[in-house]
Amino acid sequence: MAVSAWPIALLLTWRLVLCLALGVVLLESLTFSEWVRVCRCWGLPPLLVDTLALTYRYLFELESQLTQMQQALFLRGFRLSWRRLRPWAQMIGIFLIRAEERAQQIYLAMRLRGYGQVLHRRPQFPEGVPWSWGLTLGAGIGAGLLATYDVLGEIQLPF
Repeated sequence: MAVSAWPIALLLTWRLVLCLALGVVLLESLTFSEWVRVCRCWGLPPLLVDTLALTYRYLFELESQLTQMQQALFLRGFRLSWRRLRPWAQMIGIFLIRAEERAQQIYLAMRLRGYGQVLHRRPQFPEGVPWSWGLTLGAGIGAGLLATYDVLGEIQLPF
């Protein structure tokens, strides 16, 4: 009995359509920070989620740089047309170089602010440990004896 490929293809197509519909609903109904949180809760790899988040945030930076470059070219009298490809190639090359430099600056700024580093916390001790009062008292007496020895010179101990 031969298995037809049509039911499998239809099932895969239907799953793709459902996944895309779910993605559109999530993107349209959630804010971006909520969307990132949902992706993390669903178990997507942290590197993938961070890459998507940084790409989304960096797109606006790239858009502003591209607009600024187009305005500068326009003010200098360049008219971009498909007949003259050299200005297009120059603009794309300069844009890619600037984008790479800006990405390095953003990455270094994020590293300085602690991105990608593991937080190390100091160990927390429970309050009222029985030996802590005795240890504090002993340290206080020792500090007092040292201060007295420093002020008076030499202490004659009775034993």
